[in-house]
Amino acid sequence: VEKPLAMTNREANELIELANKKGLLLSAAPSTILSQTNQIVKQLIDKDAIGTICFSRAHGSHQGAAWSPFWTTDPSWFFKKGSGPLYDMGVYQFHLMTYLMGPAKKVTAMSRLAIPVREIRSGPAKGKVVEGDVDDCTLLIMEMANGSFSVVDATFCVRSYKGPTVEIYGSGGTININREQPRLEVYQDDHDTNISGWRIPWQKGPDTYRLARGVEHVATALIEKRAPLVTAEHAAHVVELMEKAYISAETGQTMRIESSFSSTYSLRVWEEIGANKQRSLV
Repeated sequence: VEKPLAMTNREANELIELANKKGLLLSAAPSTILSQTNQIVKQLIDKDAIGTICFSRAHGSHQGAAWSPFWTTDPSWFFKKGSGPLYDMGVYQFHLMTYLMGPAKKVTAMSRLAIPVREIRSGPAKGKVVEGDVDDCTLLIMEMANGSFSVVDATFCVRSYKGPTVEIYGSGGTININREQPRLEVYQDDHDTNISGWRIPWQKGPDTYRLARGVEHVATALIEKRAPLVTAEHAAHVVELMEKAYISAETGQTMRIESSFSSTYSLRVWEEIGANKQRSLV
C-alpha cells in the first residue's frame, strides 16, 4: 500500500484485521528503512557505536510541490484537507526514527498554516493560486521506546537547508545522515586512547536505493512465508503517531501512543534468520 497506510488509526487497524481474516500479507510504504545508508545506521546503533542514544533530529520538509520548478501535474491537493506535509513528508522520518529507536511512546506537537496562499510555479496549473486549508508547518517531539527523544519537522516551509537530514546524538558520539556526499558520517570519542574525530563508514558503492526494493523485500517474505521488515503494524503505528500529533497540537497536551510493532531487526539479521530457516528445512 502506498504511504500512508490510512488516515486514521481506526482505518489502519481495520485494514490489518481484514488482511489477517483473508490470510493476506499487508505491507505499506515507505520502505526507505531498507536503504544501504539506513541499514548501516541501524547496525551502528544496535552495536552501541555511539553509546546510549540521548536524542535525535530529523527533517521531513521541503518547499511544497506548488513551488517546485519541475512539477508536471496540478499540485493543489497537497495543500487541502486529507493531505499536507505530515502525511506526505513526515511519514518518511517517522518510519525511520521509530525503526532505529523503537516505537514511539508519547508525542507532543505544534502545528499551523504558515503560508495560506501559494502560486503554482510550473506544470499545467502554472499561475494558479492555491488557498491552503491544511497545516503546512508541523513540529513535534517524540519519546521513544529506548528512552531517547526525537524531534521531527514536517513542513512545506523549507526552501533549502545545508545541514544533515538526520542527526543522532549518543553518549559516545554522533551519527549524521546527509543529503550530499558523504551520505553518512560518524563521530566517535575514545576516552581510553584519546582518539576522536569524524569517520565515514564503508559502503558497497553509492546508495542507489530504489522504490522497487520494498516490493522485492515483500516478495521475498511471501516466498519464505514470514513477515517482512516493512510491516502493516509499523505503518499503523506511524498513522497513530501522526493522528495523535494533530490532536496534541490542537489540545496542547502530550499524547500517549498505544500501538507498537516488533519489526526492528536490521536487514542483515532478517536475512540471516531466513537463511537459518531455509537450512533447517534441508
